Amino acid sequence: MRISILTVLVIISFRLLAQDFPSVLADKECIILDLSGSVERENSDLIYKWDLGDGTEAYGITVEHCYDSIGEFQASLSIIDPISSVNFDDEYGETIAVLPAVSLEIVEAKGEFGLDLEAKLTGSSITDATFYWSWDNSHEADKKLSGIKKDIKVRVLARFMFQGEETFLSKEIVVGQ
Repeated sequence: MRISILTVLVIISFRLLAQDFPSVLADKECIILDLSGSVERENSDLIYKWDLGDGTEAYGITVEHCYDSIGEFQASLSIIDPISSVNFDDEYGETIAVLPAVSLEIVEAKGEFGLDLEAKLTGSSITDATFYWSWDNSHEADKKLSGIKKDIKVRVLARFMFQGEETFLSKEIVVGQ
């Protein structure tokens, strides 16, 4: 019975490694762009159109938006006079940087019988993660991997809880490069 449980675990682990997972996670970065303190009362009938830099547009003196991906976004404001149809493009701009909430890193170190690899989750306080390694038709579940030769393709899968959900990150490297 123990052999069949181990076999099932290896098959599940291999299937998870065969899928493609990101190596970083974004925490939804929500912003509020508020011009209410600088818009004079007589200009409140103008149309305030925001291009939020991720393909989303919003209208209003104050807008709220959440970015779903990591990167730098350029939000810009255009003001339209509905009476004369005059359009003042890019009247205001703001750069929004959405940084990773969690990153999976592989750290290499010279070991006694080759290179030693360690998987780390950075940018977060996640302490309880399981790591699954795959290389040259071999598999291992541990935080560290020892004695790996140069130029071998190695992939690690991290399994952990993030914001109350089971989450997976994956990273693949060629050792020594």
